[in-house]
Amino acid sequence: MKLFVVVVVLATLVMLTVSMGIPNRKKIECEKPNEVWDDCHGCGFTCDDVIAKRQSKVCTLECRIGCHCKPGFYRNHNGECVRAADCPEVVSYSI
Repeated sequence: MKLFVVVVVLATLVMLTVSMGIPNRKKIECEKPNEVWDDCHGCGFTCDDVIAKRQSKVCTLECRIGCHCKPGFYRNHNGECVRAADCPEVVSYSI
């Protein structure tokens, strides 16, 4: 009986894996300039990181699917990907 349960569980896992497979994806174009699509990307650097002169960043291991800034670009407070030179020196917030 135990062997039967193990076989059923393994067969179910195999079927799920095969059915998920690699989807037939079309290349997704990002609408904003300096962005690229990525199926699995960590947290990207922002202008806040540039201002704070952070060389590294601690991120979770989860994949983030979607548009991300191209290498060498940083997300600003308007959600745009800009070069480090275009990041504001001082960020002010209004409440």
